[in-house]
Amino acid sequence: MKKYFVSIFVMLFVNYFTAQNLIPNHDFEAGNYNGGSDPTDYYSGGACGLGRDRFEDDIEFWNVANPPGIFDTRCSPDWIPSTFSDADGFCGTHSSFYVRSASKQESLVTEMLNDHHLIKGETYRFRIKVRAARAYSENETATGSFQVVFSKGNQGLNVNSNNKWTALNFYIQQSCDWRYLEAYFTVPNDDDKNYEDMKYFVLQYNGGIKSPTDAASLILHYDDVYLEIQDKCLDIKYIQDWQYFNINKIEQANVEIKAGANVDPDPNIPNNPVVVKNGSYVIYRAPTVYLEPGFFVEEPGSYFETQDGVCVPNPCPQLPSFNIPAVTECVNPRILGENLPELPGVFYVWEPFERFTNPWSRVTEVIPPTNNNPCFDAKLTIYTICGDNLIATFPLKVFSGPPTIDASGLTISSNSITGQIYVSNSSEYSVKITSQISGNVLYQQSYTAPCSNSQPVNINLNDCNSNLCENATIEITTLNPCFGSVTETINWIAPVYTQTPISINNSIVTNYNYEFDLNIPSGYESFSVEIWDENLSTKICSNDYNVCSNPFNNSVYHFKASDCIGLNSSICLSVCANFKFIIRLKTKCISNVLVETLIWNRNSTFYFDGILPNIITPNGDGVNDELCFNVQGASSFHFVIADRWGIPFDDITGCVNTSPLCFDIAQYFNTDGVFFYYIEFFNECGLSYTSPGTFVQSFGAMRQIDNQLSTNDYRELEDNLINNQNLNSSFKGENSFILNGINIFPNPGSNIVNVENWSTKINSITIYSSDGKIISKFSNVNSNKTILDLSYLSQGNYVFEIETEGFMSYKKWFKN
Repeated sequence: MKKYFVSIFVMLFVNYFTAQNLIPNHDFEAGNYNGGSDPTDYYSGGACGLGRDRFEDDIEFWNVANPPGIFDTRCSPDWIPSTFSDADGFCGTHSSFYVRSASKQESLVTEMLNDHHLIKGETYRFRIKVRAARAYSENETATGSFQVVFSKGNQGLNVNSNNKWTALNFYIQQSCDWRYLEAYFTVPNDDDKNYEDMKYFVLQYNGGIKSPTDAASLILHYDDVYLEIQDKCLDIKYIQDWQYFNINKIEQANVEIKAGANVDPDPNIPNNPVVVKNGSYVIYRAPTVYLEPGFFVEEPGSYFETQDGVCVPNPCPQLPSFNIPAVTECVNPRILGENLPELPGVFYVWEPFERFTNPWSRVTEVIPPTNNNPCFDAKLTIYTICGDNLIATFPLKVFSGPPTIDASGLTISSNSITGQIYVSNSSEYSVKITSQISGNVLYQQSYTAPCSNSQPVNINLNDCNSNLCENATIEITTLNPCFGSVTETINWIAPVYTQTPISINNSIVTNYNYEFDLNIPSGYESFSVEIWDENLSTKICSNDYNVCSNPFNNSVYHFKASDCIGLNSSICLSVCANFKFIIRLKTKCISNVLVETLIWNRNSTFYFDGILPNIITPNGDGVNDELCFNVQGASSFHFVIADRWGIPFDDITGCVNTSPLCFDIAQYFNTDGVFFYYIEFFNECGLSYTSPGTFVQSFGAMRQIDNQLSTNDYRELEDNLINNQNLNSSFKGENSFILNGINIFPNPGSNIVNVENWSTKINSITIYSSDGKIISKFSNVNSNKTILDLSYLSQGNYVFEIETEGFMSYKKWFKN
C-alpha cells in the first residue's frame, strides 16, 4: 500500500541527525577572488604572472595539483563568481560561485576534514552539482567526464598509481543545465592498496568527446561537492535542491521520506526544488512519503512512483522470467504478457512497436499484418529501475487469412520447367511433379516457411536433371494451421522427338588419317566416335559429347583420327593392322542407341622417299619452314639432331601419324648453320629404315645450296672441326661425319670421362692433342659404353677418334 502525502509545512523531528560532510568549503563561496573583471582572462590559457597567482591562494582549503608537461606555468582552473556569464558560450548567469576546469592535465585537490582517511569496508555517499558547458558552437553535442579520486599525496595527477584510487567515474552530456549526481561506493577491504593512508580528495578532469569529429575537449563546472559516511538506510531522508536528470534511482528510508524545497532542518543545505526530469525513473520507498511544495515531475518521458516499504540493503527488484510463447497460434486477437508479473520498478518494452497495441506495457495485443506476411521477429525487453535487463527474441506468426499461391513467375518450355512460385500467408508448402503416363514422381520437395513475405519456391527442372519425356502434372500445395490448405495444379506437355538415322559425309581416308563429317540431329542426347583395334578388344581413343555435360552446338561434327589419337600421343597405331570406328548416337526420350561401324584398312608397304628439303628457312612464310621426311608404312620413329661437331642436342621418339613427317627444327636449335641428323623408322611388321644426313638452317637470306653437300663441303667441315693436316689424313671421306649417336660426358671434364654409343659397340678410342699427336689409344673396347681415367692429361683441348662398325667419328673434348 502506498502512502503519499503532500504538505505545505516543515515538520520537526526530535531525533534529527545530519551526517558530516568531509569536504571543506564544498560550495566554493569562501575565499577572496582576485582574478580581475574577466575570469576567462584569469583562465589557464595564460601563464601565471602579473600579480595573478594560482588557484590555491584564492579559495580556502583547495589547491590545484601540479600539472605535468607544458602546463606547469598555467593558472588553472578558474574560480567563477556569481552573476557572471562566462565565456564557455551560451549559458546564462548563475547565483553561486563555481570552479571551471578545461583540461585533462588539471585536477582539484583538497584534504578531507578532521584528518579523515579512507576506511576499508566503509560505504561513502558522494554528491555534486556539475555541468558540461557548451563547446564552440550552439549546435555542437558532446560528452564530458570526470573522476573522483583519493590519494596519499596532494600532487593529484602526479601521484604514483599505487598511491591513488579512482572511486567513481561520471559522464555528462553537454548542456547549460546543472546535473545533480549522487553515488555510493565502498572501499575494498581485500585489496593491498594503502587506503588507510589516503586523505586527499581529487576532482580529476577526464577528457571529453565531441561529435562528430570526437576531437574537442569540454569545459566542466563543479559546485556543491559533498562526501559523507552514511548508511544507505536512514530513518528519515530529506531530499531538496536535487534534479533527477537521465537517472534511474530508488530512494529509501526506514520511517519516512520528505522531498521538496525547504524540507531539510539543516540550514546549511541548499533549499532549491526537487525535479524529476525527462528520461528519469525514480521510486520513493518508505512507510511514509511526503511530497512538499517544490517537488515537480516533468511530463512526458519521466517516471515516478512511491512504494510502501522499509529500506533494504538491495532495493533493486528481481528480473522476472519470461516463457517464450508458441510460434503459431490461431487466436485473433492474440494477447501477450498476461503471464508476466506486475512488479514495482520493472518495465516492459515490446518490439517492433508497430506490431503491438501497447508496446510499453506489460500486457499487449499483437497487431495482425496487413500485407499477407504472417511472420515477424518479436523482441521483449524487461528492465528494472536499477539498470538490470533481460532481452528475449522470438518469432511470431499471425495468420489473418488463407494461404495464397502465385505461379506467374514459372516458365514452361518444351524441355524445361523453371522459375519461382510465390506463396504467402503460409507455414509450410510442397511441390510435386508426377508423370501422367507412368505415375512416377519426377520431382518432390517440402518446405517449412520462414518468416518472410511472398516466400519464393525455386523450381529448375530440365531434360538434364529430370526425366521430362512424359506429360506431367505440377501440384503446389500450401497451408497454415488456421485456415487449412490451398492447391494449384499445372499440366505440362512433353515434347515429341524423332530418331534420325546416322548420316556420314565427306570421308577422306589415307594411310595415316581418316576424316569424315557426322550430321548431329537437333534432338540428340549424346554421341561418340571410338577407335578400336580390328578385333574390338582394345579401345584406342574416343571423342564423346553429351547435351548436358559436354554439349556440341553445331549441326555437323568433323572427326579426324589424328585429333582423337593426338599428334604427341605415345599411342602409335600399327600400319600392320586395321582399325574400326564405332559411332554411337542417342536421341532424347528414345531408349535405343544407333550404332554405325567403319573399317580403316591401312597399307604396310614400307618406303622412304627422302628429306624435304635439306635447306630450311624458318621465317614463317609457309615455305621450307620445317624439315620433313616422306615415308609410308612406318608407325614410329627415332630422330637425333647434332651440331657440326657431332654433339647431339636433341633426341626425339614418337609416332608416325602423318606423311610427310615434319619437324620444326627452330624450336630445338635456333641458329644458322649446317647440322647432322640421324632418323630411323619402324613398324610392327619388323620393317625399319635408317637415314643419316645433313641439312642447312638459315633464318635470313642465304645463297642457293645444292640439295646434297659435296665432298669439298665435308672437307670444309673437317677443317673447321680439327684445324690440323695430320688429322685430315685420317678422315675416311663422307662417312667420317655420319652421326652414330656418340656422346662424351662430362664435356668439359676433369679426370673421369664417359664415352657411349647408343647404336653400335665401340671398337677403339684414340685421343689426339691439339697439334695432332697421338696421346693415348684404347683398343678392344668392344662395348657401347666405357669409362676412361684421364687424370694424367694436362689442361687443354683434345680430339677423340671413335671407331665403330664401319664408321669413324670425331669429338672435341676440353679438360679443365
